[in-house]
Amino acid sequence: RCMSNAAGGEGPATPTVGCEPRRCLDKRCSDDRAKGRARRARRHPGRADRPADDLRRYTHPMLDARSVAAAAYGCAVWPALLSGEIRPAGVTSRGLFLHAGRRGTVFLTTEPFRGPRTVNLDGDMPWPDGRIPEAGWALDAERRSLRAEAGGIHLPAQAEWRAALPRVRPDPNGASDRLRALVMNLIPVSTADESIAVLAGVLGMREAPSAGPAALGSHVPRLLRELRLGFPVRSTRALTAILGRGRGLTPTGDDVVVGALLAGCRWRAAPLAGASGGPMGALVRAARERTTRLSACLIECAMQGEADERLLALADHLWTGAPPAQAALAAALGWGASSGVDALLGMALVLLADGSGSPAHLPGGG
Repeated sequence: RCMSNAAGGEGPATPTVGCEPRRCLDKRCSDDRAKGRARRARRHPGRADRPADDLRRYTHPMLDARSVAAAAYGCAVWPALLSGEIRPAGVTSRGLFLHAGRRGTVFLTTEPFRGPRTVNLDGDMPWPDGRIPEAGWALDAERRSLRAEAGGIHLPAQAEWRAALPRVRPDPNGASDRLRALVMNLIPVSTADESIAVLAGVLGMREAPSAGPAALGSHVPRLLRELRLGFPVRSTRALTAILGRGRGLTPTGDDVVVGALLAGCRWRAAPLAGASGGPMGALVRAARERTTRLSACLIECAMQGEADERLLALADHLWTGAPPAQAALAAALGWGASSGVDALLGMALVLLADGSGSPAHLPGGG
């Protein structure tokens, strides 16, 4: 048999007379070459040739997998998927949560709203009958695809999304009026009773509704006082105090923190303008210990000025007036059951502390 096969640890070291590697017609050598190709294909399925770069739907030639391409995915998705073992964490009416490694979280959805940790699919999930595989998730870095059983999601580089600042100058003088108008429109339709009541209270509005069970308690007056004093360390301590308060995947307190950080880091609003380093690092570490994994990821993104584009629309409307009020109202109501309004409360507190809003009238102090 061929010396090339023997050297690889297969078969005896006695060559067939006149045998040339890769050209031998001896059936034993031919069979060994076929077995070698099959082994390499199993070990490196991503190296197999595929059809022309079809970003919509293609069939994996080695796994016979039905795959779809992401219409968009956030800038934090790929690093999160690379952080460790991938496994499904939960299914909602809007999509699928994946956990990766110890800290990574990614959301797969067929909705069009983009976010730093969201994968937007153009069509249905790639698994038949809507059944989500519980195991066998693997990331093919060479092909930029995420696979599980007979389905896969392709993440083309050109579909990566990162939020950009709007090309509109900030208009802080009109921020208070925009906030007041937004709260007026939210009062009759929002289910976030506590946040709406606090928002109306800090703006001194007579239309303030009665609040339900308080998740934030007296923490809001303290938070506004610390934000007004302008010391980042004390401000982040006040934010840390409301982590995990409330119920759900993203409790009320966490959503307020996300809104406050987004306002400070996206629009450079004092005292959280460009906040980073020690105080913010301590806040992220506290979030990982005190609240849900999803909330900790969203807080970390907000610290970079990144968030779901509905929250970005809300913040941009307050600071610039663009997008228009109707789009901002839809954004506040469309992000979770009450999370959009809770995040608006965090933005409003930073807005008031920054001097862009009217004096606050806080219940219980402030």
